[in-house]
Amino acid sequence: MAKEKAPGIRVFVYGTLKRGHGNHSWFLDREDVDFLGRAVVTGPYRMCDLGYFPAVVRDDSGDTPDDSTIVGEVYRVPPEVLDALDVLEGHPEWYHREQVQTPWKRAWLYFMPGLETKDAAICEDGIWSETPEEREFFEEWRSGTEG
Repeated sequence: MAKEKAPGIRVFVYGTLKRGHGNHSWFLDREDVDFLGRAVVTGPYRMCDLGYFPAVVRDDSGDTPDDSTIVGEVYRVPPEVLDALDVLEGHPEWYHREQVQTPWKRAWLYFMPGLETKDAAICEDGIWSETPEEREFFEEWRSGTEG
């Protein structure tokens, strides 16, 4: 796990902002951004695959288990990067960010309110555009939580 160099704004990303995806190099591959590590957040969440990008939906109806998982990466960013991410994600009109607990304290995660999950493809383990490294990380995390 990477050590956080300085206090700052933490964001949890799970889609096109992850390493190896299209928006990463535009927003997070910068000297003033710290990659803190991969993480899993749990809660009443569903990740939907919308094709070119995913969306996470908070489901407080009781239909989604409170231990559903979303796999992503945590970064420490300066305020101007958070502002740019808000523009990219259309916050607060399209996506809406809320804080979630991560191994590096709380971080912003972008949710898509109002998305009807019954019509969307669900990423069952909460991993969008999965890599072998992400699957390995998730399996290790899961085995550590089941013990």
